[in-house]
Amino acid sequence: MAFSNPPPPKRDRPPNRGRTEVSFPPLPNLSPPKPNNFPRFMVMESVDQSKPLSSLSVFPVSKFLESVVGESYKAKKQRTGEVLVELSRQDQADKLLAQTRIADLAIRVTPHRSLNSSQGVISEPDLANETEADLLEGLRNQAQSVATPLAEAAADVVQTSSVGTGAAPASASPSSSALEGAEMMDTAGPAPDPTATAPPVPPVAPPGVAAQTKGSRKGAKSGGARLDGHPSDI
Repeated sequence: MAFSNPPPPKRDRPPNRGRTEVSFPPLPNLSPPKPNNFPRFMVMESVDQSKPLSSLSVFPVSKFLESVVGESYKAKKQRTGEVLVELSRQDQADKLLAQTRIADLAIRVTPHRSLNSSQGVISEPDLANETEADLLEGLRNQAQSVATPLAEAAADVVQTSSVGTGAAPASASPSSSALEGAEMMDTAGPAPDPTATAPPVPPVAPPGVAAQTKGSRKGAKSGGARLDGHPSDI
């Protein structure tokens, strides 16, 4: 009699395997990127107001800009005689600010007064009690040039609005329109009693019904009309 080998026992879970640990290199200390703030928009103008820069040919102006800042720029003549230049790098702005002449024409290069900055409002309760100096010092790394708290300005607006819309004091003299209104109320008689009950209003028949009733009475007397408007057979 042959005996078969018993089946191997079933395992509920796979055998434990050794863990493979991977060591990662330490990450370098990365500093936050500094904002790339520079005067992107420049204004070139002639020192002699009688010879505006826009009167020059576009060819010498374009050659001048390409020799100073390269080809990555945008320029546009203005109605007031200046040339507005848009740059893309800090070194371009530094080079263009140092220029004083285009050919035989003396020029002046300055940053645009409004295009190089923007205004905004930060709504943060934690900054409500900060002074202007503390705000400017705390936001200096974000290229903020002016920081003004708006809490006092908002309080002044509310106070001014409440005074302007409030009632006039008792010592103030009434205006002429107020006096005219008082005279009109006196001549109109006593004011009606709001607690009095209004008299009942009699019912009013519709205009069509009244016309038909009147026509029927006329037809009854004269015998010449009916309610439907056709001649009577009588």
